[in-house]
Amino acid sequence: YGSYSGGLFILRMDETTGRPLPGQGYGKLLMGGNHAPLEGGYVLYHPQSKFYYLFVSFGGLGAASGYNMRVARSRQPDGPYLDSEGTDMVSVKADPTKPLFDDRSIEPYGVKLMGNFLFERKLGEAGTGMGTGYVSPGHNSAYYDPATGRQFLIFHTRFPGQGEGHQIRVHQMFLNDEGWPVVAPSRYAGETIGAIREEVGGAYKYINHGKAISALINTSKPIRLERDGSISGTARGNWKRTGSNGIVLTIDGQSYSGVLARGWEPQSGSYVLTFSALSKAGVAIWGRKMPDKTGAQVVADVKRALDLENTGNSIITNLTLPTEGTQGSRITWTSSNPRVISAAGVVTRPQAGAGNAEAVLTATITHGVATATKTFRLTVKEKSPGGLVAHYAFEGNLNDSIGRLGIGKVTGNRIDRSGGAIRFARGVRGEAALFDGSSGIVLPQGLIAGEEYSVALWVKPAQLTDFTTVFFGARDRDNWVTLMPRGHGVSNHDTMLWAGRATFFDASAGMKIASGEWTHLAFTVQNGSIAVYVNGKQRFKGTGFPGVFTTTTGTFGLGVNWWDAPYKGLMDEVRVYESAITAEEIAALSRHTP
Repeated sequence: YGSYSGGLFILRMDETTGRPLPGQGYGKLLMGGNHAPLEGGYVLYHPQSKFYYLFVSFGGLGAASGYNMRVARSRQPDGPYLDSEGTDMVSVKADPTKPLFDDRSIEPYGVKLMGNFLFERKLGEAGTGMGTGYVSPGHNSAYYDPATGRQFLIFHTRFPGQGEGHQIRVHQMFLNDEGWPVVAPSRYAGETIGAIREEVGGAYKYINHGKAISALINTSKPIRLERDGSISGTARGNWKRTGSNGIVLTIDGQSYSGVLARGWEPQSGSYVLTFSALSKAGVAIWGRKMPDKTGAQVVADVKRALDLENTGNSIITNLTLPTEGTQGSRITWTSSNPRVISAAGVVTRPQAGAGNAEAVLTATITHGVATATKTFRLTVKEKSPGGLVAHYAFEGNLNDSIGRLGIGKVTGNRIDRSGGAIRFARGVRGEAALFDGSSGIVLPQGLIAGEEYSVALWVKPAQLTDFTTVFFGARDRDNWVTLMPRGHGVSNHDTMLWAGRATFFDASAGMKIASGEWTHLAFTVQNGSIAVYVNGKQRFKGTGFPGVFTTTTGTFGLGVNWWDAPYKGLMDEVRVYESAITAEEIAALSRHTP
C-alpha cells in the first residue's frame, strides 16, 4: 500500500482475520519517499520464474503528466525488490532539495514496461485515423491464470489526441529469457504464445519506450529485420532468434531480450507478428510486423491514399503536405505557382478584388528505386473585403447578410439533433434571434479554417448555466473552441473561451457577465495568440492557443454543442472574420448599445 509522499509499504497480515498484525507501524518500506511521484503498487508471484514482481506507476496520471508502468522483482514478497540493473528500489526516492514530486529523481530506476506510445498509421496503410496508442497508461493490477499459465496486465489509459478520457485495457505478458515480464504490444484478443514458424524478417513498426517520465508520445518508426540478421532503417543493429519464440535484438549497442508472438492489429483487422523485449537498463522496445510488399506496391499504396482534403475547393489556409508514407516511403512536393502555394504548403491568398489564383502541386513518391507522381490542381481564394466572412444579423431570418455563406439551420437541443425553433425579438440593432433553451443554430461547414480568425456577437442571456456555449466550433469531438457566458468551476465560473485538445486551454475573462442584460463578446486568434473582449475591453491575452481549425470541414453552431445545456436568451449581430481584427474595431462593434 502507499503512494506519493511516503512511498510504498508492505504489512504482514493475520491469516485468520485478514487484518494487519500489530506492532508494525507503517510496515516495511519497499520504495519511494520524499514525495516521489510513484503509486499503485501491485505484487504478483509467477510460479515459473519463482519471483515476486512489484508493479508500480511513475509520474502523474493526467494526459500531460507522463504516467508509465514499471516493475521490480524479489524472491520474497517483502523484498528487497531490485530492478534489472540491480538497484534496490527502497533507495529510489525523490531528491529532497528539488520541488515536490520531482520526476527526474526516480526516472532512471525500475524496469519500464510501457509509457506513451503511438503505432502511427501512415499513408498507404489500412484503417483510419492516426493509428493506435496510449497516453499515460498505468495504475495497473496483474493476474496469473494457473489453468493456462497466461499472465495479464490490467490498467487504465488515456489516448493520443483525446484529452483526459480514459478506458481500461488488458495486455498479455510473457517472460523473456532473463525472467522479466514483457508486455504484448497489442491489447489482448485471445492470442496464445507458441512456436513461431513464420518468417520473422521483414518490415516493422518499431517503438522504443525509453526511461523518461514525459508527456511526449513515442511514435513508431520504420525498421527492417533483414534475413541476414542485420537491422536497417531508423534503428541499426542485429537480431537473432532464441528457442521457439524468443528473440534478441542489439540496437545501438544495447541488447534486448524478448518474445515473439502474434497480436491483434486493429487497423488491418488481423493478427500480425510482434516482438516485445527489454534491455539490461530496463528499457522496453516493441515491434509490429507490416505486410511484405515490394517497393512498387508500397508506392502504389501511397499514391492511392494520397489526397488533399481541400482539392476541388477554394483554399483559404495553409496545407499540411505529408512527407512520409508507409514503410519509410518518402513524398516530396513541387508547385507550379509558389507565390500562391509553396512546396511546403504555405498559402498566400490574393488581395481582395484581385481574383482567385490557381496552382498545381505535384507529389513524387519514392521507396527504394520505385517512384510515382500525383498532381493536384488547386484554387486559392482571394481575401474577403475587410476580412469579414459572415454576418448573421437575424433580421427575421438566419441568412448571412453579406451573402458569402449559406443560411443557418435550426437544430434541436444538440448540434447534431433535429427539431427546435428559433424566433425573433427586438435586438441590439433591429431584430435578434431568440433561443428557447432547447434549440440552436448550426452554421455552414468550414466557417473558420486556419489559425487566424475573429468572432464577435451580442448576447442577452435569460439564464446562465455551466458550460453552455453561445459560439461553438470544432474540427471533431476532441478538438473544439467554445465561448461560454458562464465557464467551468476551475475558472470560478467566469465568462471564458475554452479550447479542448490533448490538453485544455482556458481563456477566462476574469469576470461574469450578467443575465438579462446585453453584453458584447469577442475573441481574436492569430497563430496561437488569443485575446478575449467583453464590452470592447480586453479581458484576456495569452499565447499557446491550439490550432483547432486545420480543415475546411469544421462544425460550427450558436447556442449548442454535442454535450451541454443549450443557450436560453437573445443573440444578435454575429460576425466572423478570417483575420484577427484590432482592438479598435472590436471597441467600435461594442458601441451599438441598445
